[in-house]
Amino acid sequence: MREIVVDASVVMKWIISEEHSSEARLLLTSDGSDHEHNLFLIAPDVMLAEVAHGLRRLVSRGVVNPAQAESLFDFVLVHAPVELFGIYGDEQYDPQGSMVRDALQLANRYLCSLYDALYICLALKRSAGFVTADLKLYNKSLPLTAGRSLIWVADLPQWLGTHST
Repeated sequence: MREIVVDASVVMKWIISEEHSSEARLLLTSDGSDHEHNLFLIAPDVMLAEVAHGLRRLVSRGVVNPAQAESLFDFVLVHAPVELFGIYGDEQYDPQGSMVRDALQLANRYLCSLYDALYICLALKRSAGFVTADLKLYNKSLPLTAGRSLIWVADLPQWLGTHST
């Protein structure tokens, strides 16, 4: 199976209907694997904090109320088909705890946030693809190849069609 890193912008599109939500939802399965397309979804564990932050922003803008935000977050905790990797010394990924250090170097080099760099770092370390719905991040000159290892969420239908088993 091919691993694909999904960032919080993609996960938010799973739970809030907005532009490109239908494309993002193509990645949803019950067990974290997409057998039809031979994919397995992963993310750094900071993704949960970013989703919670996104929900908090929606509350402050009046899009959802606090109870809805908490319910949506609980849904992500229970149902999001994503395996999380610890950023502070994950036994599977990073027993030395170097992910944050590597992400800091990437953030400085590519002028992106440390949080964005954590997703990129995981994709690079795992030789995984990376799907984002953050156009500003997608348009940066990143150490990933646009359309191949870096995938814009709106391009998922086409990308999945060309990367099926």
